[in-house]
Amino acid sequence: MISAVLMIPIGEELFFREYIQNNLQKKISAVVSILLASLLFASIHSPYMNLILESSKQDWHLFYLTIFGGIISGILYLKSKSIGPSIIFHMFWNIMVYIV
Repeated sequence: MISAVLMIPIGEELFFREYIQNNLQKKISAVVSILLASLLFASIHSPYMNLILESSKQDWHLFYLTIFGGIISGILYLKSKSIGPSIIFHMFWNIMVYIV
């Protein structure tokens, strides 16, 4: 749980916001860069194993939730021009996942 709340959000936000979104914003609009970074972010949370094993249970709700969370993180990063608010948001999001 400590890893999911503290370490993973830092690494993911540094990669998807600071690296991916920031570099995309230099080439395309901010809105499109947020959407693309969020889609990539959500893709690492998609149920790949269900696709590979052809499981009858296709649970995509986490994929859709992470797109939404990625968009929020992307907007926080864009507006604040800092990675800090995105990391804090991601940490609180993960805490809520454990509570709920």
